Amino acid sequence: MPQGRGVGKHGRIQNGCGMFDAVGYFTAVAQQNKALRQGGFLIGRTAGAEGINDIVANWKANNNFFLIDDTTAQATYSKGVTYFRRSVYTCYILMGYRFDDAQEREGRLKECRAIFQQIHSRMIKDKRERAHGEDLEWLNVQNVFSSEFPAYSFQGQTGLYFIVENEEPTDLTYNPAAWQ
Repeated sequence: MPQGRGVGKHGRIQNGCGMFDAVGYFTAVAQQNKALRQGGFLIGRTAGAEGINDIVANWKANNNFFLIDDTTAQATYSKGVTYFRRSVYTCYILMGYRFDDAQEREGRLKECRAIFQQIHSRMIKDKRERAHGEDLEWLNVQNVFSSEFPAYSFQGQTGLYFIVENEEPTDLTYNPAAWQ
């Protein structure tokens, strides 16, 4: 698990800055998923889709990956008098296959779809049961986007990525002490 992050007391995901810790949460979820464990998936981080080729190329001993993008896109917006920060998080599920075997590719893609469904259902359960206290309160589990990679995207890998949004209130109160 990334340094400085982890599951704290009462199972809450912590990242030290008061925001939802997507890397910590999805790492913990991936480590607990039986299909990922049995499939020998390497659980790691990537800095955007551009970094995936490097990860895949440097881990020839492993063909299966669950990667959490440790960068996020954010937007701040107003709903009346309250401001919210929308953060968008991306996770990748990739499986290796023989480059010239379309049937194996389809089978691996089907496995990736099933894993995504398991993770999505876990997010819904965790949020509903408040498994991590209030950490998932603002996670949008009702509308999770996913997209499959076209054939031959990553050196004999197939799979998909999914995107989750978290919208939480943010304090934009002007602080005169921060200014000269």
